[in-house]
Amino acid sequence: MKKKIAIVFAVLVAAIVIAAIAFVAIEKKPEEIKVGAILPLTGDVGAYGRNYQKGIDLAVGEINGNGGIDGANISVLYKDNAGRRDKSVSAMNELVGEVPVVIGAVVSANTVAICPIAEEKKVVLISPGSTSPKLSDYKNYVFRTVPSDEYQGKALADVVLELKGGRAKVAVVYIDNVYGNGLKEAFVTSYQEQGEGGNIVAVESYKEGDTDFKQILTDLKEKKSDAVVLITYVKGGVAILKQAKKMGLNENWVGSDGIKSDALIEQAGEDAEGLEATYPISMVSEPVTENFIKLYKTKYGAGDIDTDVAYGYDTMHVVAEAIEKGGYDAKDISDALREIRYHGVCGAKKFDKNGDVPPAYDLWKVENSKWVLKSKLVI
Repeated sequence: MKKKIAIVFAVLVAAIVIAAIAFVAIEKKPEEIKVGAILPLTGDVGAYGRNYQKGIDLAVGEINGNGGIDGANISVLYKDNAGRRDKSVSAMNELVGEVPVVIGAVVSANTVAICPIAEEKKVVLISPGSTSPKLSDYKNYVFRTVPSDEYQGKALADVVLELKGGRAKVAVVYIDNVYGNGLKEAFVTSYQEQGEGGNIVAVESYKEGDTDFKQILTDLKEKKSDAVVLITYVKGGVAILKQAKKMGLNENWVGSDGIKSDALIEQAGEDAEGLEATYPISMVSEPVTENFIKLYKTKYGAGDIDTDVAYGYDTMHVVAEAIEKGGYDAKDISDALREIRYHGVCGAKKFDKNGDVPPAYDLWKVENSKWVLKSKLVI
């Protein structure tokens, strides 16, 4: 009799333990998957942030429409940093404890400012648009879906080397911040290592917020450069191009990814004609691209799709796949990101030990007030 009671008791205990484990598992599974996003939705670089937001929202709608992640819908907690470092830091500190993963930021100086918080607080930070090589220094919780400027410098050099058989006299104008300095160094180093040593006749910098470029442009005119490599964002790019055209500087202008935006054409008008720019590769996988374009037109209507939208879309899908495979925990998400092999609208995303992806770029040119894809650059 005692033996039977013991057996029954043991069975009851086992049942209780199993039920408790199941209950804990159910409790741990979130009813809603919250993801943070730090973007410039207002301010001088607001056009970038709003485009990334469009792409993120497009992906969220698609994922939730297909049942979410294990039945849980995704929601995004947006924080507007207005393109400022201090607001980026405040936003990141607000999101710590709220979410295990944050998408952002998109201006390198802002992203670099919050990388230490991500590492210290163990929150995954994944940028869809920050290209500074400095991000590679944070190897545990920091990722990006665009390649490092270490490679874009070579892409710019390759474009310039096509001019006059590599004998073009080249000037560089760059914004004096984390993004500008990093890419300027990468370009100068790469260009001087190739061809016949790279004939760089001028390297000019300007501070964020500067609006008068007369002295810089006068210096360039005196140097009689054949091409100008312009490393900046939309606001500075518009002002420089407008003032350059007024002064009769009609050189070949080759810009970085920071100015490859529809907003530049809208603001610069005919002064943007002929401008070329490198940008991380997009629209490469046909079936994925067709679906993306269909979703975009259904939600936002017909028209040109800014490539920032595509990077926001792919980045959200990468995050969702990592959560689905790894779980809703920062360490698990980080581990899953290093294992996934995602192929989307913007090409293959395979993260290396630094959280970086393989380099690949498109070359675009402004023709008849539109960005036209001219070629794909193999780095």
